[in-house]
Amino acid sequence: CEVQFAGFIYSAYEQLRSHIGRVRQRTRGAQSAPLVVRTPVGGGVGAPESHCESIEGLFASTPGLKVVTPSGPRSARALLRAAIEDPDPVIFLEPTSLYFSHREWVPTEVERLPVGFTLLRRRGHDLTVVSYGACLARALKASEKLKAEGHSLEVLELATLSPLDVRPVLRSVKKTKRLVVFHEGPRFGDV
Repeated sequence: CEVQFAGFIYSAYEQLRSHIGRVRQRTRGAQSAPLVVRTPVGGGVGAPESHCESIEGLFASTPGLKVVTPSGPRSARALLRAAIEDPDPVIFLEPTSLYFSHREWVPTEVERLPVGFTLLRRRGHDLTVVSYGACLARALKASEKLKAEGHSLEVLELATLSPLDVRPVLRSVKKTKRLVVFHEGPRFGDV
């Protein structure tokens, strides 16, 4: 199903959290709830108040829900295919700013980007940059700019925010000793 904008999803949150997300646990694995909820998220399009929410933290911390977010058209199709085939409920967060800004070749063959994986998008050794959704392209662009200045960034994409595949992040940070998380969620406080 589709919720027109993320700012409108809060009235459905109780049912998603208390019921749909707990079906597998409540039935001790005997039943599942194959459901995909799509909703646009994030800013960058000049939309008013409830049309630019970044709700990934709310859903990624909700037990029983899987949360994915594509970084472009190709990953959107591959993630949506995998989400539809997943036996559990998946929240599919579509970065609004990518609707009109990102063009990408998409093959005719059916592709699946498995739910539950972190993807290595660029190898590096000076700094680990973890990003997702609309910010991934910016992270890759920044890594190109810094490469020209002699810096080597390793860029990882969190195509799945929950369950979080933290192993590639830990491997990368062990190598680089530095981590930056690049996302478009709201800032906290006056930092």
